[in-house]
Amino acid sequence: MEWLLQQAAELAAAEAGTRGEACGREALAWDLGVAATEGCDLAVVVNLSAPRGPGQPPYLPAHWPMKGGWRLLAAALFSRGLDWQRKVEWVLARGNEVRFTDPETQRRLYRAGADRPKLEALPERFDWLRNQGCSPVGSDALRTALREGSAQAVGWLLANGAAPDAQAAVLERFLEAIWHAAVSGHLPALHALREGMALGPAHWNPLLHGAAKGGQLRVLTLAALAGDPAVLRWMREHGAAWEPRAWLTGVASGSEAAVEVLGELGCPQPDPDLLYGVALQKRLWQQLPALHRAGVPLGPDPAAVLAFALVQGVPEHVRTWVLGEAGIEPQAEAAAAEAAEAAGTALSRRAERVVLNLEQDALRWLPGNNYDWEWDEEGEDGWDGGGHWLRDGEWDKE
Repeated sequence: MEWLLQQAAELAAAEAGTRGEACGREALAWDLGVAATEGCDLAVVVNLSAPRGPGQPPYLPAHWPMKGGWRLLAAALFSRGLDWQRKVEWVLARGNEVRFTDPETQRRLYRAGADRPKLEALPERFDWLRNQGCSPVGSDALRTALREGSAQAVGWLLANGAAPDAQAAVLERFLEAIWHAAVSGHLPALHALREGMALGPAHWNPLLHGAAKGGQLRVLTLAALAGDPAVLRWMREHGAAWEPRAWLTGVASGSEAAVEVLGELGCPQPDPDLLYGVALQKRLWQQLPALHRAGVPLGPDPAAVLAFALVQGVPEHVRTWVLGEAGIEPQAEAAAAEAAEAAGTALSRRAERVVLNLEQDALRWLPGNNYDWEWDEEGEDGWDGGGHWLRDGEWDKE
């Protein structure tokens, strides 16, 4: 610490020689104060604020001008360590005035937090800001969070009112931030973005092109799991290899348009009854006729689909539709369902396992989890068509 202070004093002397003594001292106080508050324990910061000796001022000034108060507060609020709240109280107790309702101050403070993607308990610190009347205005912090890959910041900001406005220049900068996130492979941040706001073609375009430029297969997979028809068409046009899994994710996404596009593009299908089973398992009744429109038959055993549908308690109009597609007269419904009870139970178990695997996909695609998919003919994990996850080259059975 003594060496650091000596170096800072020499730097201040150099600044004083070129910009004036007062300016050099001020620069030292600002830089040292922010660095110490963010990186050191509170006890160290307090010690730097105490007089060094007779006639010697403290390294840190007793009071910061208002224009610098937000910097010192941001350093305390988003500092490393568990004593950030004590630091914040200390900064404010020293008379540093921070105008929490000032839009520029709001943007600066939230942007400072979004710039620290690895900071622990970031939402808790954002909560503290919000409770002071400091609102996340505009999209500055959101753009920073996307560029830096801070998923916790993206999620919190979207949940608390931060969003890009319709102004063309602002929207363009927001789309650039999405592009940078995709190029960098910031999958958790992009996942938080998809969960927090509705993404249209204008958002998907930079995401897809950024992912392609950066070679980010996992980001492209996230896009496909969204079930957006424009995304599916884009991936097909750019040479994406389709597997039966695409149908399962398309059905589970709840997007009727995605199902119709998969049929339109001629993507290979798993067993048809499993597709209807996934729709029933997730109670996505609208996907049943969507599958029919996409040319997917009810399956080799329509009565099994009927039995599973009755167990799921489908609405009356869906029940009538299934009976019609299965070619079963209403008076024969009970007998057909009873005869296919075992097959319906087997279908429900397969569908349940597929849905579980779809939910686990989001975790397995996170950066740092070295998972790959290997197809086989066994179907150990519930995917129709067969296959299992490999983690670091080994079969992952979790």
